Amino acid sequence: MELVGVQIDVANEGDTAAAVYRSGFRLALADGTGAEPLNGQEPAFAYSVDLPASHELDGWLTFEVPQGASIDSLLWSPDRGATYALGIQ
Repeated sequence: MELVGVQIDVANEGDTAAAVYRSGFRLALADGTGAEPLNGQEPAFAYSVDLPASHELDGWLTFEVPQGASIDSLLWSPDRGATYALGIQ
């Protein structure tokens, strides 16, 4: 296994606070499996954050993946009704 870090920046462009949870993110691997984020690389993305309107939050998500795994995308599910796939560079 190896650790992979993904730096993210979340912006709340709304006019009310929004809850952002580390558990809402998942790394999708090319073989169809996935990985859940760990508390790792600093500054680590907090487990949960109440993000005020017009504010941004950045940090790192750390994932443990099989050695040499090919990464497909970062999945973000801000709520139960939506999931977004974000390309990884």
